[in-house]
Amino acid sequence: LIPAMVPREELVQAFALLNPSREVAILVGPALAGGLISVWGPEAMYLFDAVTYAALIVVLMFLHIPRLEPAPSPSIWSSIAEGVSFVRERPIIWQLMSLDLSATLFGAYRVLLPAIAVDILEVGPTGYGLLSAAPSAGALIGAALVFKLTRTMRSGHLVLASTAAFGLTAIAFAQARLFAVAMVAALGLGVFDALATTVRHAAVQLETPDEIRGRVSAIYQMASRGGPALGDLNIGWLAGYLGPV
Repeated sequence: LIPAMVPREELVQAFALLNPSREVAILVGPALAGGLISVWGPEAMYLFDAVTYAALIVVLMFLHIPRLEPAPSPSIWSSIAEGVSFVRERPIIWQLMSLDLSATLFGAYRVLLPAIAVDILEVGPTGYGLLSAAPSAGALIGAALVFKLTRTMRSGHLVLASTAAFGLTAIAFAQARLFAVAMVAALGLGVFDALATTVRHAAVQLETPDEIRGRVSAIYQMASRGGPALGDLNIGWLAGYLGPV
């Protein structure tokens, strides 16, 4: 939908506006849910959720985008195979996927936040809540920085520098023994993750023709969404043997 509504030269800025919506939800959602549950019970939370979905459907009804006619394909399997073949023949796409996977498989940190807050920093539930919110706040800062940095830096340099900075900041976060230092590092994790993610998503969209964009996006999402889940499993398993730090 996004590439169909936004000029190509503004695609990075569009994703910079889109990606923080999840971070806003992580920041606001739990607090709102807690208030609704405490006043009216859990059913109020689900009712509110249903109402917001209904509002979203109404908004979508008013969106007008050019109709994209998919190229005819003999079967769903050949259609999927065509998408895989396209990705395999475009080094920039699978290289960005590999970069995404490397960062999420070995740099997953959210799964360790409870152990770091309680056992390492000894700040309890309140500190854990602040550490959990800090990356989301950092992501909002990162989304704002994208608008400026993409005008002065090459996108390739930006995504590589941001990914490297994410890894270094994850190490700094793990080594922090002061809560204030850990908070700054957690904020940085959100900033650099947002910078790299925004550019990666836009680059994949720019490299993909309209008629195959849905399939390529689905393949990319397997790395983008599946990587963090596998990363949690990987890091959690290692932490069980080696400790969270």
